[in-house]
Order: sequence, then structure tokens, then C-alpha cells
Amino acid sequence: VRTAVSARGRSVSGGSAGSSGRTVHVDPDQSLAVEVAFAHLEPDSVRASVPAQSLEDTGSVALVRGNDVEIFEAETLRGAIAVRVENSLPLAVIGQLRFDEVRVGPDTLTQAFEIPAAPTGGSSFVDLSFDLASASITPQADGDPELGWSLAVNTPGSEPVVALGRRQGLTVSVRPATIAFQSITGRMRSRALEVGPSRTTLLRRGRRMDGQKISRL
Repeated sequence: VRTAVSARGRSVSGGSAGSSGRTVHVDPDQSLAVEVAFAHLEPDSVRASVPAQSLEDTGSVALVRGNDVEIFEAETLRGAIAVRVENSLPLAVIGQLRFDEVRVGPDTLTQAFEIPAAPTGGSSFVDLSFDLASASITPQADGDPELGWSLAVNTPGSEPVVALGRRQGLTVSVRPATIAFQSITGRMRSRALEVGPSRTTLLRRGRRMDGQKISRL
């Protein structure tokens, strides 16, 4: 018998009434087998043993406000990027966050970090600060006002089983920062400027200036 049913809240159980006193022949190889195949299964939560694995993610943050400036190259004077990496998984993680388009001297802007497993019903996090003093910025795409980042993490796995929910994971939050640029090679997009009316008072012709002092123009 084959049947398709929703797996939500389903269980398989049963028994046998026997042969009702009749003698029957039972072959030792005969049995009752139940085979279950899942399709489009999306569990909300599971309890499982998680092996060691690697995870990667990418994102970006605005380099300048608005879209008025296209940046091809930039040299910073000072500033910092503040990043919080939050872990809601019941697994410890060891990771590295990189800003591949930013270099300080010969090195790419990178920080390694460790975050412990999240407590039940909560999360753990680490705050990172990337110093941008005397940094060189070269966006991968010319004129791109976004600064890309890449995240790579490793988990040692779980022992024994842990409870996992579909909404658990890692979150990267880049906080607003002020960056002072030493130089920028780029292009300003065209924009309309409106100058408001102004009023100028001129001296009338013939007015004597004897004894008048002008301290500031």
C-alpha cells in the first residue's frame, strides 16, 4: 500500500489481531515493513548531532551616504568600522571577517574571532573594531559606493545531540561610522542645486565716509 500524507503531527503505530486460533504457516523471512520517504520536508526544529563544518557568507555596507559620489580609489585619514557578529546557534564558532577592498599597508583588513555556543533561548556575540587609519580603499567595481565584507566560520560540531531551530544562525551587523578621507579619486554624479534669494545693501552715492572704520569685509 502506498499513500501520501502530510508529515505534520503524524505517527506510525499499530499491531496485529493474530490468526484467531487458526494455524497458519509463517515463513521466517516474512515481515511487515514500513518505508517512509519525505518530500519537501522543512522542519521547524530538530534534535541532531551536527558534524564539524564550514560556513561562508558575504555582504556589504555603504561607504558614503547617498549615491552622489562614485569612488574609484580612496585614502583614509582616520575612522573605524564597528561590527557585531551574533551567534544564536548552540554551537561554538571560530571565524574570520574580511574587508577585501580595504588594505592597511600590505595587508587586507581582517580580524579573527571566536564566539561560544549560544545559551538556550538566547545568543552570544562578539564586537569587532576595524581601525581605518591610513587605509587604502579600492572598490572591486569602479564607482561602487558599497564596501563588501566576507565571513568564513568553522564549527567543531556537537557532542552529543543539540536542538536546532530554523531561525537560528549567525548575524553580521555593521554599525554606522564616520570616516575621514585624506583623498578620493572618483566622480560626482550630476545634481541640481538651488540657490535661495539674497539681499545686498550698497552705500548710496555721495555719502561721506569720513571717520568710518571698516574692520571686516
